[in-house]
Amino acid sequence: MEESDNETELLVPLERSSKCCSVPRDVIASVIACIGSFIMGIALGYSSPALASETFSDFLGTKDNQFWFGSLLAVGAIFGGPIGGVLRSLVGLKFTLMLCNLPLGIGWLLILGKFSVATAFIGRVLTGVGIGVASFASPLYVSEVADKSRRGVLGLFFQLTVSIGILVSFALGTVLSWNYLALVFMIISVVNCLMILIIPESPRWYLTQHLDQDALESLKWLYRSEQRATIEINFLRNTLINSIENRNDGAVSRFSLADLKSREIHRPILIGIGLMVFQQLSGINAIMFYTSSIFSKAGFQDNPSLPTIITGSVLVAATFLSCFCIDCLGRRVLLLISGVFMTASMVCFGLYYYLTEEVSRTDLSWLSLSSVCAFIISFSFGWSSIPWLACSEIMPAKAKNFGISVTTISNWLFTFLITKEVVDLTYLLHSYGTMWLFAVFCAISVLFVAVCLPETKGKSLEEIQSHFTRGSAAR
Repeated sequence: MEESDNETELLVPLERSSKCCSVPRDVIASVIACIGSFIMGIALGYSSPALASETFSDFLGTKDNQFWFGSLLAVGAIFGGPIGGVLRSLVGLKFTLMLCNLPLGIGWLLILGKFSVATAFIGRVLTGVGIGVASFASPLYVSEVADKSRRGVLGLFFQLTVSIGILVSFALGTVLSWNYLALVFMIISVVNCLMILIIPESPRWYLTQHLDQDALESLKWLYRSEQRATIEINFLRNTLINSIENRNDGAVSRFSLADLKSREIHRPILIGIGLMVFQQLSGINAIMFYTSSIFSKAGFQDNPSLPTIITGSVLVAATFLSCFCIDCLGRRVLLLISGVFMTASMVCFGLYYYLTEEVSRTDLSWLSLSSVCAFIISFSFGWSSIPWLACSEIMPAKAKNFGISVTTISNWLFTFLITKEVVDLTYLLHSYGTMWLFAVFCAISVLFVAVCLPETKGKSLEEIQSHFTRGSAAR
């Protein structure tokens, strides 16, 4: 990892050769940390089978209540981001990942209890808080414990497990009623809490708390090598000292809003906000939240669950395939390719609605399914996962809590706005106009990436931070 990689390889050949057949522990830690993102996926997917259930729809009552149930998840997640930042400062990333399961478990309990519409709404908000914390902590933890050579692939585990969670929610929704579905998801939250006990705390967090020995033990667990852990902790300690300003008393200075005047602080934060906003303006969650109803209108009234499972499977498969491209093509190239094909796919989906609504064509169900699948494949190859990965990579160490909290809030705020207002947009612009508006945003996102986002492939977190520092000094 970093400049000491060659030195590490010379010093510890025996340790590496003896463990060559073992699963690297940074992979194990990353997979366990991403159980939280799996729960995020099942929460995102839950509204589709739940709202398709006549029993649950009757329980909620009005259409407005149903739309609010679909949207309130994002409202809770808006608050989850800053809560995650506070928890990271107080207890570290490991225990933040554990504590996110508390509101999740209570939220699922309130939903399955069917006490009242109000308690169902509160439960939906609490599950949102839980996944908001998870969406803050999971990608950040992975970026801090993963080896540089695997950080791109492991960073995509976050979105891959989200996609698997959505698919599981869709699939289980075909065989389980909405309340048993909530019960299963509550049990998964409990299991997740126990699994987190296995993994170590982030060594970078330990160092920011001046707990050097604990950081060393964490690195020993991750690398299975005391020699490499010692080399790595010396490197991290030196780069931490060099990358964060120090007060005269030698203590690490804390972030303040005045630091936003610095280009090396505000530029990566603004880029992160832009990535998160454009991810939602692509229209992905407007499609995923209401998949069943979209395909029902498209001509799949007899079996509306089939297209949702198909699209969920496509989402998983495409995200999995992107793992093999991330460290080959790089973040920028994948986002650019993804954005171009998303634009074309959304134009075709809008064309389907135009032909059915304005020209009265009734034989174009194949166009709706193919357009949405093409969009999901394109989205999964770049915009589904790379914004989360890039935000965890580019944020300056000094402002990491603030920066990732703000970008997480931005993501969930626009998730809420899109899912809540998509119906009003449809009334205003018609379905085809709404899809073409999303296509315009997809096209703008391509320009944004081309102009603003630096490539982070193969670089350490400290090297990425130095890119913004050099840019600031140059100005």
